[in-house]
Amino acid sequence: MKLFIVLIISSFLSISYSQTLKIGTSGDNPPFSYFSDSHNNFCGFEIDIMMEVCARLHAQCKFQAIVVSDVLKLFADNKVDLVIAAIIEPPANAPDAVDFVFSTPYLPSSAQFLVRADSNIQTLQNIRYKAVGVRLGSLFGGTLFKDYLLSLYNKQLSVTSYLEMCDVIDALQNQMVQAVFSNTEAIHYWYMINKDHFRVVGDPFPIGNGYTIMGKRGDEQLITDINKALHSMEQDGTYTTLYDRYFTLE
Repeated sequence: MKLFIVLIISSFLSISYSQTLKIGTSGDNPPFSYFSDSHNNFCGFEIDIMMEVCARLHAQCKFQAIVVSDVLKLFADNKVDLVIAAIIEPPANAPDAVDFVFSTPYLPSSAQFLVRADSNIQTLQNIRYKAVGVRLGSLFGGTLFKDYLLSLYNKQLSVTSYLEMCDVIDALQNQMVQAVFSNTEAIHYWYMINKDHFRVVGDPFPIGNGYTIMGKRGDEQLITDINKALHSMEQDGTYTTLYDRYFTLE
């Protein structure tokens, strides 16, 4: 899988970061990032990506679990230096977006539907008039997946937002919603570990311009060096190794 980067840059990293970078991420969004044990240790594709980036910047990664809706305050209070949490860069005219900078995307962004295995939903058309669950996680006051669905189906369905992905899956399992609409990679993760209980419906819908690492305005040099690290990971095959670890399905 070729890294979703369109830029021509030198692979030379201009700055060595000797400090610790405080990185906000999700503790409940596999396979992107999640707790691996009861001691709050993180794992996932985004964790591995960020660990490799930090290594190439000669920096230490310090991860902390966040709720994406709290990101703006976390930056304002200097609680985080960066956030990597399946974030899709917002439109330039989004409120407060001017205060932040974003890396080149490290993965294309899309979303897909998941239903119960015994559901009568067989096609995308069957989603109309149904109850759909999404994860609440958009920035800058947006509700990206909810807004996308309401537009796609001309508001002819109901959409309920949940704080964490596990809550969305529980709602589906307990028939509080009839379908889930979420990041394609998350949908496939839940399907692969619950094939007897769930089905994927339809092809992915491209949404936005890819998942990106978020920093605050003033840290443009840091984001530039992160972009160079991502590019060098693509060039030497590291990115493909990490991608295949999480997203190559049987």
